[in-house]
Formats: sequence, C-alpha cells, structure tokens
Amino acid sequence: MSEMANPSEAGENETAVPTGHGHYVAPVNLRPGWSVPRDEVPPPTYWPSVMALGIVAVGLGLVTSILVSVVGLVLAFVALAGWIGDLKNEHPAEP
Repeated sequence: MSEMANPSEAGENETAVPTGHGHYVAPVNLRPGWSVPRDEVPPPTYWPSVMALGIVAVGLGLVTSILVSVVGLVLAFVALAGWIGDLKNEHPAEP
C-alpha cells in the first residue's frame, strides 16, 4: 500500500489508516458504522510471569511434595485474580 503524508488526502467516503508511527497508509473504504481499529498495547504487568511460576511449582510439587503443589496453586490463583483485576481496571484511551 502506498503511504500518505496526512489523512486530509483521503476522499469523502474514505478513511486514512494510521500506522502508529505518524504515517498513514492508503485510504480504506469503510462500511457505515465501522471504524478503523487502533493499535494499542496494554500496559506491562508481572501477573503472567507469576502465573507461570505457580504452574511450574504445581508441576514440581507432583514429583516432590504436596506442599509445593499447594503453594503453586495458591500462587497461580493469586496471579489469575491479579491479572483479571488489572484487565478490569484498565481504562481505554478516548478516541
């Protein structure tokens, strides 16, 4: 696709699609009521790593001690709750 300098070059029924780097790609005809998806990256979080650590502890506990598995399960559930809490409290940017 060709790149455009700014979105004002788009036609009446066309929308220039931003690439996220200050450039716009060729106009795209959108159906009524549709919009161009925005490229947004969620904020970083430690919860996926904590979840992985809990799962590894559960697996390690299967070959060592039930206590390690219990600690791993608790860690995994705490991580899941924290991760979901982060997602629920995430405020999307206004368009």
